[in-house]
Amino acid sequence: MHQLLEEQIQRLGLQAFYEVQKAEIIGLNGTSFTFHGLRDQSVHNIKSLEGADILWVEEAQNVSKKSWNTVIPTIRKPGSEIW
Repeated sequence: MHQLLEEQIQRLGLQAFYEVQKAEIIGLNGTSFTFHGLRDQSVHNIKSLEGADILWVEEAQNVSKKSWNTVIPTIRKPGSEIW
């Protein structure tokens, strides 16, 4: 997903608005995309995402129940969504 977003930023000429880093894409308006794994051994790193309002999960069929049980309570900002 990171690669796809980076390519779209370039295609649309938005390089001046977005700073593309190895594990994050940051917009001048304060938006940010961060990229994390949901494997059982790495899902606890997600708990530090205080204030996240959208969680986009690729290949959700591969996410374990343990990982869902950890990540769902983390996305708790009013109006937040899990896609």
